[in-house]
Amino acid sequence: MDTRWYEAQAREDFARARRKAFFQSIGALLARRPRDLVPLEEVRARLNIRGSAYRGLQQVPLTKIVGSEGRYSDFDRQFLPRRTKTQERWQSVDIAHYEEKPLPPVDLYKIGEVYFVKDGNHRVSVARERGQSEIDAYVTEYLVDVPLDERLSVRDLLLKEEYSDFLDWTNLAALRPDQRIELSALGGYLEFIEYINAHRYHLAQEQNREVFNDEAVTNWYDTVYLPLVRLIREHKILAQFPGRTEADLALWIMQHRRSLADVFGFDPGPELAVLDYATQFGKRSVLETVGQAAQTIASSARIALIPARENPPLELLDFLEWSKIDQLCPDVDVRISGDTDYGRLRSHILDHRYFLSQERGYEVPLGEAIEHWCGEWYNPVIKAIREQGTLSHFPGRTETDLFLWIMDHLHYRKQANQPLDVSTATAQYTSEFGTEGDGGSSLKTLIEGVGRLLGLGRAAR
Repeated sequence: MDTRWYEAQAREDFARARRKAFFQSIGALLARRPRDLVPLEEVRARLNIRGSAYRGLQQVPLTKIVGSEGRYSDFDRQFLPRRTKTQERWQSVDIAHYEEKPLPPVDLYKIGEVYFVKDGNHRVSVARERGQSEIDAYVTEYLVDVPLDERLSVRDLLLKEEYSDFLDWTNLAALRPDQRIELSALGGYLEFIEYINAHRYHLAQEQNREVFNDEAVTNWYDTVYLPLVRLIREHKILAQFPGRTEADLALWIMQHRRSLADVFGFDPGPELAVLDYATQFGKRSVLETVGQAAQTIASSARIALIPARENPPLELLDFLEWSKIDQLCPDVDVRISGDTDYGRLRSHILDHRYFLSQERGYEVPLGEAIEHWCGEWYNPVIKAIREQGTLSHFPGRTETDLFLWIMDHLHYRKQANQPLDVSTATAQYTSEFGTEGDGGSSLKTLIEGVGRLLGLGRAAR
């Protein structure tokens, strides 16, 4: 067949792939799915890589390739081309398929259950666009302790980094290879470490001897963490907290148990803490399942269960219980429109506590750190938001949403050696990402434009 026909087909294929990339980006934005490839450099920087091994030639599912070593900005998450500069190379690979010319296997790195392209981004892109399910690849595996799957995003890497650091500090992956302490929000692993350190201290007091780290970690895991997880499974609590993990619940119940001890003056034990937490924060079906058992145990312990709170999301209730911010900073309103961001708020406070402790030369209590954080960061940002009328430019959002975004903006500018004050950062963020103040939304405008394009396309056909 004439080479010019192949070239014309390849140009059409590339144009179609570029259009798909545009519409895919809109869909991913609306569905809050990852839109970008994961940079391999970020993974290497954030995870503790224990070694590598060459795995040879394999057939790799294309859907499990989620990142790239160097071309992560040229393609989207589905490896659709984002930039016209990729056109010539992309079309040459596409033409080779039409001419049935054999192409060499790609080179991939495997980390966990996902893959990153070392060489062959265009071949992966064309293969996916042509509907292939697998591709031949030479595979080198990086060995890590944390699980990675195809849902991985750049944002998830922050959580994976915390998990990796936790495993490195505790040596738990080696001590208990079956462990799966996977949290869904930032900041929790540091709290687990605090619990382990407290456990080590009490163990040493009880046995009147020095307890080394490995012994403290395994004893905590075997006698504190695992029994709590077994109770969570026995009472079927996890089903009532969609999107959460056993480790999330274990951490929250540890916090709740400590809170109950503070209120009533003695430790209620793990089972009462589990049942009372479910009674207070679980869905109605949990109350029906465990309510009677909880009341029975509570009665025998002469503890009156705290009345269940309603309406606020569980994540907000958990954050309030952990931080006591409604008591320490009574004028703040920390409601967030995206419930999963309470972990980010918690992480802000823990980071502030760490640096404040470094500055003052002693471990600052959490309550003291929260009061200082409110005065030093939260309240000044909220003040700037109110003075500048920023909230009106972000319909459907809250002041705390904007606080988190503006803090990110401050951080990015600082990383780029362009530090800003709070007022300037607020104004700049509003100018760059807010609406024009007419009640509309830039995203809405974009979607309407896409709709018009699609309508024109249908009319043309």
